[in-house]
Amino acid sequence: GFLGFGLFYKRFKAFHTTLVGTEDVLTEEDGIVAYETKRTVMGDGTAEYIGAEFSFNQRLGALSSSLDDFSIYGTYNYTWSEGDVGGRKIPLTNSPKHTTNLSLMYENAGSGTSFVVAANYRDVLLFGVGGTDTSDRYFDQEFHLDFSVVQKINDKLTVTGQLNGLTARQEREVFGNPHKSISRIQQWEEYGPYGTLGLQY
Repeated sequence: GFLGFGLFYKRFKAFHTTLVGTEDVLTEEDGIVAYETKRTVMGDGTAEYIGAEFSFNQRLGALSSSLDDFSIYGTYNYTWSEGDVGGRKIPLTNSPKHTTNLSLMYENAGSGTSFVVAANYRDVLLFGVGGTDTSDRYFDQEFHLDFSVVQKINDKLTVTGQLNGLTARQEREVFGNPHKSISRIQQWEEYGPYGTLGLQY
């Protein structure tokens, strides 16, 4: 197996982000209607992005010969970012602080069977900047479990299958950082499992 560790640092002299808000528009049919607006704005000064990544991969045959075909793989990423928009210090959009993945893998060359069970977690994610902390737009944290399998029939024919979202996956859009008491729900969706089945020649 292996262990891996990495660090990175980025500094942006000019960066942009998405500013979201609402605008009242007078219409003939419905009177005054509030529309959501989005526009790209430049940040003030510089932005910084710091991160660390840890990964490992280990075959389980070291524990028992009956586990020779199994292995586990995992990653963990930590990032910290900050930029100045409108006089406010905010994290950069689309940069969650914590993300992690843990996978159990099986591969048997003799039977032509392989599969992966993967668990994935993502921390809260800023995707739109408002005028204040309470109007910033976030995706709440997410966790989902996926399964994929490959069965080789012969040298030319392979069957593949995937089951995604084995655990019910919630997608929540909120105003304000979900880790703080100022947050409130904007939109909520829930997705059940779905799958695909394929035949490759």
